[in-house]
Amino acid sequence: MIRVLACSMILVVSGSWSFAQSGGGSQAPLPSGGTGSAPGPKSDAVIEKCIVGKLKAPPFRADDLKVTVRSGTAVLTGSTKIAAHKANATRLARGCGASRVGNRIAFAGRPGSPASGGGSSAGHP
Repeated sequence: MIRVLACSMILVVSGSWSFAQSGGGSQAPLPSGGTGSAPGPKSDAVIEKCIVGKLKAPPFRADDLKVTVRSGTAVLTGSTKIAAHKANATRLARGCGASRVGNRIAFAGRPGSPASGGGSSAGHP
């Protein structure tokens, strides 16, 4: 009796699986109302709005950063006193959908700090 029940369960499950795989049955609509295909590339305006919104929030709020987006390429300009913000701004732009990022952000930190490329040559011949 248990064997018959187990075999029946396997047939029902495998039959349902093949039915679903063949496209049979009804599918519930997606919440977005779409067809389930991946969305196309974002428009320049959408990408720029996303980046600008994130650059106005902490930790970038104190920086003087600007962005323009053309053909999916974001160009970041301005200056920051925190070296890590330059790299983080590039990641932020990519996360917003930019296909390429030109990072022209200047580091305006203390002269001689390691991130500015300066430093003392004391002890070096």
